[in-house]
Amino acid sequence: MDHIEKVLNVQYVFVLVKNDAEIELKIDQEDFILNADDELDIPLEMILRKNHLTLTDLYTMNVQKLLFVRKDDGHSITLKQICLDINL
Repeated sequence: MDHIEKVLNVQYVFVLVKNDAEIELKIDQEDFILNADDELDIPLEMILRKNHLTLTDLYTMNVQKLLFVRKDDGHSITLKQICLDINL
């Protein structure tokens, strides 16, 4: 039973990091997909669309970093970080 409770307490989010704020976008279990390489994937565009946002909105909002975070029993672990404030 403890294992089931532990699995149910895990949550994944994308965190949009700005200078003055952090915005969490919840990732639901049905948002995970199996990609062509048989790896679990979460399409960012789909999560943005569910939250009525686009990639252009991230630029307009001046989002500097995008974090993929696992939350487990009050602990947050950043699994991946993408810097968005790169000038090409």
